[in-house]
Amino acid sequence: MAWDAVILGAGPAGTSCAYHLARAGAKVLVLEKQALPGGKPCAGAIDSLAYSLAKEEVEANLQNEVNKLKLSYKSGRSKVHHFDHTIFRLVDRKRFDQGLLQRAQQAGAEFRGSSVAEMTGEDKVKFANLEEGAPFIVDASGAGSHISRRIGVKTFDLTTLSADVPCDSATLSRYQELAVIDLAAGGWGYSWIFPKQGYLSIGAGAPRGVNLRQMLQGMLLQEGLSPASSL
Repeated sequence: MAWDAVILGAGPAGTSCAYHLARAGAKVLVLEKQALPGGKPCAGAIDSLAYSLAKEEVEANLQNEVNKLKLSYKSGRSKVHHFDHTIFRLVDRKRFDQGLLQRAQQAGAEFRGSSVAEMTGEDKVKFANLEEGAPFIVDASGAGSHISRRIGVKTFDLTTLSADVPCDSATLSRYQELAVIDLAAGGWGYSWIFPKQGYLSIGAGAPRGVNLRQMLQGMLLQEGLSPASSL
């Protein structure tokens, strides 16, 4: 089969692109380096625009809703902002990603996991275990995409770390409908605490070389939480 488009990456961007192309009648193939999408270090926070584009998949994997946001800058003084509407809907990222992939497949897109791609020239991409080509390639493989770098697109040398920290009901009640974000952590990165069902999702993204484990342990101590042994 000759493809109209090959999409690299089966995260929300890649599978949403595949869904809309397939609905329009295009022959679409989605390639993902993992066997299945999901599992990326991520808070799983869906804003209102993203929610409007995938309501069914968000509702099927909804963990919590946020209408309060505690912001700080470089672990300094913080302020809690209250909203009269939901600003984030929190999902299980792995299940959410796989739900978006299923939506794309139902629209007619094909998926192949455990696949890699590499640049072989200025405008050529080679796919492992794939004989067919395509006139259009969509690179949705993330901020650190080596293909984007090869064609001159600015990427971020970013490293991430996250963990799901089980908590008792008293601790979870402190974070009911509340998200915590520390901006400029580690330079120009950020760290987060988001409440899920039975646990807190904590994590950080920062320039490579930053000690993310130490950064997150410090954030937990600042919040009065015990350091996470899972980090």
